Amino acid sequence: MILRPSDLLIRLAFPAVLAAALGPALAAETQPLNERPKAIVVPLSGAMHYGMVADEFDKIARAVTVQKPQAVILVISSPGGSREIAFDLADRIARLDVPRKIAYVSGEHGGAFGAAAFVAMACDEVFVAPDNTIALQPVVNDVAETSDERLSPRQISLLQTWAARHRRSWSPVGEWLTGAGLIAPNAGENPTPGSAPTTQSAKTDRQGIRALEAVEAIDIDQILAQVGLADAWVIRWPDPVAKSNTTMQRMFNLADDLVKTTNSAIEAARQSDPRDHRYELRDIQREYSIGTIILPPNTGDDTATEIRRTDRVIDHNVFADGGESWRAYTDRCISYVRDAIATNRRLSALVARYPEIPIDPAELASSQEVLRRWLNQLRVERSLLSPPGNP
Repeated sequence: MILRPSDLLIRLAFPAVLAAALGPALAAETQPLNERPKAIVVPLSGAMHYGMVADEFDKIARAVTVQKPQAVILVISSPGGSREIAFDLADRIARLDVPRKIAYVSGEHGGAFGAAAFVAMACDEVFVAPDNTIALQPVVNDVAETSDERLSPRQISLLQTWAARHRRSWSPVGEWLTGAGLIAPNAGENPTPGSAPTTQSAKTDRQGIRALEAVEAIDIDQILAQVGLADAWVIRWPDPVAKSNTTMQRMFNLADDLVKTTNSAIEAARQSDPRDHRYELRDIQREYSIGTIILPPNTGDDTATEIRRTDRVIDHNVFADGGESWRAYTDRCISYVRDAIATNRRLSALVARYPEIPIDPAELASSQEVLRRWLNQLRVERSLLSPPGNP
């Protein structure tokens, strides 16, 4: 095939026309990433049960310090969770040093329900997907939190601070909270927590959206366009909630394994503890066996069971060989007690780091003390040459 000069001219001219038409878009795409504004998108999907959610957010705060984005967008889809954890997370969001903090309520849970709604309130701007909603009343299947307790004065103060910072009127927010039974009527200035909650208002869902001044948005791209960041470099962060839930399930399984390992070591130590033999006076053990069923005379069909006792000497003298057997038993028991102490220590550290694990730290500390006393007693008695109190 032979190219004519006119064909070459057409082939070269078309890219030039296309580049002219797509000039702004191409410029944004070809602009070096480090020269474009940044937006960090953080999904928060799932129930907020664990303190690790807030701890994971500290990593995002450090990334904000380094990356210096123009916006952090929280994509919230949650049935609720722990109110304290949600407030802790919201407070960290409110303190982020970033020009724009944006909440986008969108995802498989259909909205931000219960405690998750407070996270959105800490943001400067709130967007909601068309098929989502914001409501303080948890969904029916929410197993985490119910609105049966009023907000604390500190929590109400935080909400008032966020409302003022975002130039929102407290009145609609207060109505929203009152409708959900979280504050008493007119409690905005002088909250009175602890009184009986009011009946849930049927209008709470839409009141919630209005109170947050939410704007409808189809996707992240539309939000970025509306806030003037259409050409932003979008950095997508792993989901702290999903990561926390997965990690906590792993921690629960680890705690269960440590409990089983500790109990196994204690049981093994009990079985090898020579003190079971030491307290048998002169190694004589009485055995009782059930005798033959006999028919007493002149009693008709009545029967009776005769228990016949026999005395039998069983050699359990662990000091007959100069105490060698005693020391072997003791050393074996010491090794098991040490294993129990080490495993119990790991379990205590795990519970201290993750207070959500339902194990009482005081009980672990008490167990550790018992194990230490056991170990010390074994060490002291290891060199005995005869049972205590015997010649």
